[in-house]
Amino acid sequence: MVIKHILVLLFLTFRLSSSAKVTYNVLNFGAKSDGRSDTKNAFLKAWNLSCSSTSPAIIYVPAGRYLIASALTFSGQGCKSKGITFNIGGTLVAPSSYNAIGKAQVWIKLYRVNHVTISGGTLDAQGSSLWACKSSGKTCPQGSTTLGIYHSSNIVISKLRSVNSQMFHILLYGCTNAILKGVSIVAPGLSPNTDGIHLALSTGITILNSKISTGDDCISIGPGTSNVWIEKVVCGPGHGISIGSLGWTLEEPGVQNVTVKTTTFIGTQNGLRIKTWERSSNGFVKDVLFKEATMVNVKFPIIIDGNYCPNNGNCPSQVSGVKISNVVYEDVHGTSATSVAVKFDCSKGSPCSGIVLKNVNLNFRGQLAVSSCSYAAGTAFGLLQPTSYMVYPKSYVKFAIQGRNNMSPTSSTSVVASNSVIVDAPSSDTSLFDVSRVNVPSSVIVDAPSTDDARSVDMPLLLSTVTSANEEEVFDGEEVHEHEVNEQGVDEQEVHEAVVSVNTFMSPKGTKYFIPEVEPQFKPVLGSLFENLDDAVNLYRSYAELAGFDTRLSTVKKEDKRKKEAGKDLKITHRYVLCTRAGNPSCEKDDPLDVTSITNIPRSTNIKVTGCTARIRVKLLKTCNLYKLYEFREAHNHPLVSSDNMDFMRKRRQLSFHAKEFIHKLSLARVGPNVAYRVQSALQGGSHNVKGTKTEFKNFNRDLRSFILPKDAQMVKDMMEERSKNLENFYFECIESDGELKSLFWADNVSRCNYQVFGDVMAFDATYDTNMYGMIFVPFTGVDHHKKCVTFASALLYDETTESFTWMLECFLKAHGTQPKLVLTDQDPAMRQAILKVFNESEHRLCMWHIMYKLPHKIKGDILQNTNLRKRIHKLVWNKYITSSEFEEKWNLLMADCKLENHKWLRKVFAIRNEWVPAFFRDKPMSWLMRTTSRSESSNAYFKINSSSTNTLVQFMLCFDMAIDRQRHEQRVLEFATDTTTPVLTTRLELEKHAALVYTRNIFNQVQREMSLCVAYIMIGIPQLVDGVEHILVSQFKRSKKYFECKVIYNPTDCSLTCSCMAFNCIGLLCRHMYAVLRMKDITLIPEKYICPRWKKNALPKKVFSLEFRYGFDNSESFKLRKEALEIVQDCSDRIRSNPEKLAQLVEQLTVIKSKIFEEFPSEPSSKAGDVFKDLTSLKEPEHMSTGPPSGIKTKGSGTSKSRRLIGLREKGKLKAKRKKRRCKKCGKLAYHDSRNCTYKGNKEDESDEDDEDDER
Repeated sequence: MVIKHILVLLFLTFRLSSSAKVTYNVLNFGAKSDGRSDTKNAFLKAWNLSCSSTSPAIIYVPAGRYLIASALTFSGQGCKSKGITFNIGGTLVAPSSYNAIGKAQVWIKLYRVNHVTISGGTLDAQGSSLWACKSSGKTCPQGSTTLGIYHSSNIVISKLRSVNSQMFHILLYGCTNAILKGVSIVAPGLSPNTDGIHLALSTGITILNSKISTGDDCISIGPGTSNVWIEKVVCGPGHGISIGSLGWTLEEPGVQNVTVKTTTFIGTQNGLRIKTWERSSNGFVKDVLFKEATMVNVKFPIIIDGNYCPNNGNCPSQVSGVKISNVVYEDVHGTSATSVAVKFDCSKGSPCSGIVLKNVNLNFRGQLAVSSCSYAAGTAFGLLQPTSYMVYPKSYVKFAIQGRNNMSPTSSTSVVASNSVIVDAPSSDTSLFDVSRVNVPSSVIVDAPSTDDARSVDMPLLLSTVTSANEEEVFDGEEVHEHEVNEQGVDEQEVHEAVVSVNTFMSPKGTKYFIPEVEPQFKPVLGSLFENLDDAVNLYRSYAELAGFDTRLSTVKKEDKRKKEAGKDLKITHRYVLCTRAGNPSCEKDDPLDVTSITNIPRSTNIKVTGCTARIRVKLLKTCNLYKLYEFREAHNHPLVSSDNMDFMRKRRQLSFHAKEFIHKLSLARVGPNVAYRVQSALQGGSHNVKGTKTEFKNFNRDLRSFILPKDAQMVKDMMEERSKNLENFYFECIESDGELKSLFWADNVSRCNYQVFGDVMAFDATYDTNMYGMIFVPFTGVDHHKKCVTFASALLYDETTESFTWMLECFLKAHGTQPKLVLTDQDPAMRQAILKVFNESEHRLCMWHIMYKLPHKIKGDILQNTNLRKRIHKLVWNKYITSSEFEEKWNLLMADCKLENHKWLRKVFAIRNEWVPAFFRDKPMSWLMRTTSRSESSNAYFKINSSSTNTLVQFMLCFDMAIDRQRHEQRVLEFATDTTTPVLTTRLELEKHAALVYTRNIFNQVQREMSLCVAYIMIGIPQLVDGVEHILVSQFKRSKKYFECKVIYNPTDCSLTCSCMAFNCIGLLCRHMYAVLRMKDITLIPEKYICPRWKKNALPKKVFSLEFRYGFDNSESFKLRKEALEIVQDCSDRIRSNPEKLAQLVEQLTVIKSKIFEEFPSEPSSKAGDVFKDLTSLKEPEHMSTGPPSGIKTKGSGTSKSRRLIGLREKGKLKAKRKKRRCKKCGKLAYHDSRNCTYKGNKEDESDEDDEDDER
């Protein structure tokens, strides 16, 4: 019935969604989201317009707090709309004073509405002030219900949150067909009468996936309620889920058809409760199912209170007339906070009947709990703890207690239970025992009339052994044989054998076979019934693990295809589960004695199959739609695995999700499966404790790559598109050609924020070997306010042509909007052309290290041995304090002195001196920040720590995310150190104190060094005053009596300074000379104009460090909870690591929790590669394929063989180092050459005609 209601609502929802909808934003009607202005009229205006519309309407409430200062009613009378949806993004809040709404029955009321949906949002009634009033004993109003829905139909409430209600949170009165899903209700445990959801006179109500914490009933079901379905609800604190209170009036409608399934109660007063007033009534409760309930420290987990009379008031000394019947408690387990876990206190006048207990397992503080039963009759099945000592109708079960197998229901009988508790049976036709508040016998023997053997009720019953008189034993016209003999197997009819060893037997015919030694309760039982096939398979697998053999699925038969229903799969009718050593080895095709007949030499391998016939067979019983285990062969024809080698069994070798996650995470850190296995072995205390061998670790890595490869490029593209849609300021572009991904460019919000602050100087360089396709990786690198590398954007290119670099830089310009002031690259001509075309406003600078690196290679002969020449060139080129004219003058003198005026390569580099020599960049801002591409190359190496040339694009992107997260984490560490530490001051200057407050820690260290040196500088002569501006010469006095002078121009009117060393212009920090002048002028604060924003504390906005911008880890709710669970277990075990007794208790408690979880979830989540990959990476498998990976990529310098590859000087040096030196006859030196290739030519200059290409590639 409930499913029918759900389908009707879904159909109606679909029909409504297919129509055009009109939206009314409450802000357009005067609502204000400040939480202070009354918005009641705005909501009413939006409602009235929605009602007058003939189309479905949406009342949109944006984020914010909206005050509804008095009771608000939405009436559906006269509504024309086909459906109205409240889309709430904010919070509706009541006044803080409880009197504002406390006297109203309902705060927000829906009256006679149809097809109304409430989606999202929070309702805050601010009931704490009223609770305090009630607790104080003062006269207070009763309080109002937060949301009341009256006489309405087709209601959907989704993801609504209600907090701090004065009374009931949600009330449904006289409603039909309503769904509440994803509802969250929160109130303190001591808040009075704050029922979460109350139902009355309603039918067709469904409550799903909700969490309720209140001071009263989480869900209360009042009179006249029927067809209720409650599933996946977590309750606590509160009073549990209650049916009642019922029976207050004489003519009161009853409650029927209620299903409460998959619920969890944490620290509640009650769990599953039915309560009726101790008054005369014609009411009833019937057809109730409580299934799959978990109790965690619940005071009364199962309770029927048929004599409810709080404080003994308003109860006229009567008995309850409410009839309670057909109530089923199935799969209820957990812990009770009291010793009485099951309490049936039924009415003497209207006893409970038809009570069914099936698989109830409750304990009290690790000990046996007890039950208390009065006037209750019913049946019990399966595991029962505590045993509920009810009277069972003799048509079902008869009792045998201490040899008394027959008890007359018509005479008063004194029965002595096994724990010596006297139980009196009253003389009545109801056959009821009155066993009030007594401890249950430790063993109650129940004898079913269909069997002759007795079974203890409190013994765990793993399987039901129900048989049907008309079971079908044939399918598809073929008889199922119950007894078969394999030629090489074991005839299980040979039962009378001689014991050879503990589990080894010999049949009369001499066949040796093995029977596992397993406790009887874990063995499969013939005739057992299962609700689904997986339960039977998992049972046999668990048995096999204990027995010492592996299993595999074999024959499967399905129902006739002609019977297939539309949209449904064919049902499996038969399934065989075999020992993995079943079957026979394949026959040899070649004669091993005839050499000529052998066509292929097989590789060395082993044969595992032995023809073992151990197995189970399961079939579907069509009469009851259950699976029956109709064959169980226990004997094996091979030895079983010993306990010492259990870790090599197939089930033990299966990798858990935790292990797969471990392998995957290490692979992102460039740690392979072999090392991962060794690390796991060390962590687990030995290889025997690791689930899986090295082979399983490698196979998983292989399978993951195999899954990714066909979809690699598409998955990366989908990932980028999803980020660009869902993440703030994420920019992404790509090029596709011929169905292949050619190039990628991306920049996230953090990168863009970094560029806005630190994007004045930027370097980029191409790097290889980051992915298996050979795509060129290009990160854009800058320097942050901690003088650390920071990434502005990244790209993957197909080639290194001008066109590709141009596209990349155009994407960069679109993403960031502005050009950098200075761009640093190597001498790649394609890069140069692209920069000149796109960054036409930027200064392009070449890496001077790459140019000077070629010096030994370009200048040969005796002049190369002149170390003074190399020293002089380096000293001149790297000098950043000389002017351009001084450089040119000294260069010409040096060339003339060494007779190198006509050297071709030196002339070339001199011709482009304005592109790489520091002297020509002294007037360029921040030119000292980067003079080489070392930071760019360092950034490349940083990213390659994680990635390798075997990575797929997906793996590369995951590695990139981890690396960029690590980079930002290091930035966050420095930011934290700057904010939380104070540097030690080394001078007495007030300027130093000011600098410590302004600059980050790393920058302050550099500034502090300049300030420490400034005290050694003195003023030379008298300052010259020109137009009110002082020209001051400062110098550091040295022992050699020589002075190094700098001119500082100081304007006292605005405290402006300039220095001839140009340090402030080139680095953005004051130099020692300027600090010397400030010290002389007694200035205590650094002028604001000379505090460069890029070096200040808090240069970046705080949102940059927010969790939402971190991509290197899983931020999902499930991952957080899994991590928290592991941390809790780890913390507990660490705390009691030296206490074996407490550790044993912890293990016991965790085992109980594990058994409950495995009972609720008997099978693993999907182990398909796509599902595992999604769980590991949070990436979805693409629904369609339109983009493939690139092919045919060749980078610069790549050749057809290693011998044709360009080799640099350092690599040549490494190769030479492997050879022995020998004496050259021409130059007479020990070297790696001889007279044939000696470069010694006297003083003659070697003018190399080699091209000026970038030898680094």
